[in-house]
Amino acid sequence: MAFVSLEDKKTVIRLRWLEIIATSYLMISAQSTPLFFQKFNVLIFIFILSNIFLYFSPAAVFKLPIFNTSIFVADIAIISLGIYLSQNFANEFFLIYFLVIAVAAAGQNIKGSISAAIIASLFYLFMLSKKSEPFNLYDINLYIKIPFLFTVSLFVSYLSQKVKTEHSLAITDRLTGLHNYGYFQEQLDEEIKSSKEDKREFALVMLDLDNFKKYNDTYGHLQGNIYLKNIANSIKEVVGPDKLLARYGGDEFVVLLSDDNTGKLIERIKISVDNTEPPESTEKIKATVSVGVAIFPKDAKTGDELFDKADQALYRAKNAGKNRIAYL
Repeated sequence: MAFVSLEDKKTVIRLRWLEIIATSYLMISAQSTPLFFQKFNVLIFIFILSNIFLYFSPAAVFKLPIFNTSIFVADIAIISLGIYLSQNFANEFFLIYFLVIAVAAAGQNIKGSISAAIIASLFYLFMLSKKSEPFNLYDINLYIKIPFLFTVSLFVSYLSQKVKTEHSLAITDRLTGLHNYGYFQEQLDEEIKSSKEDKREFALVMLDLDNFKKYNDTYGHLQGNIYLKNIANSIKEVVGPDKLLARYGGDEFVVLLSDDNTGKLIERIKISVDNTEPPESTEKIKATVSVGVAIFPKDAKTGDELFDKADQALYRAKNAGKNRIAYL
């Protein structure tokens, strides 16, 4: 499971609020019986409760395929039930399917979007088969809506994927493939908010490579870039994809850790850097790493203050002889 920004969660929830608003509007504008309104009010209530549930769900679950699949399948079932209750298969409720497809595209990818279109089509075909009136030429218009669903799903998936790709490029360091410092700052603010709400601690770990400048000066920046990328990959393997790791700048990295075994994980990070062999070194110039650690909220109350404290701890590690871990 990859590191998840709160934006993934917010996007899904915002789109589902649009579903609720659109469904409510269509219900109000529909000319149906009082019994229909009573039943549909229950559906709207279920919609609202489910979105409140999603709001309090951890951000990480929004990257689980089964979780996102459950969301759009449930939404399609609710909308299909609304269409069935109205017994008007040509009404505007069908348009809400397109919002569900958008939710699927935002939460997953083109496969999720097409899956949503297939499931919506199956629900719709099932309801058409349950129509009380006999088939007539007008029903052809109802069946034509189904291929239109797939056309929209492909279009929405393309746009969603394009936006995700551009966003990924904007938050990624081109050399190492890690997140960049700007993105790290944004997510640090979110982590502080989450930490305050959950009343838990987390560590900001600042890593600064020792002897890397000497290696660069000796073997050139091309070899230095290869070495830096290899070190970044070694750190990433230890940290794992569910932690926020970023290149701070130059030969420095930052990572957020909130596990109970944070101390052991930092030790493993240091060992991984020590064990990363340089691509070319006849003089046995190897990089080691100095580490500074600050804890929120014990050592600092804001993001800027936390960075400053971690930097102070890193400075302490450097002054003590480098190649070591220092806490405040």
